[in-house]
Amino acid sequence: MGCTELDVLTVWFDRALTVAGAEELFFEE
Repeated sequence: MGCTELDVLTVWFDRALTVAGAEELFFEE
């Protein structure tokens, strides 16, 4: 099975949320 567009979007969205969460924690200090 190859990567579908949905798989790519899911991974990108998950990473985007992770980065956003990390930035929130970083800027809280």
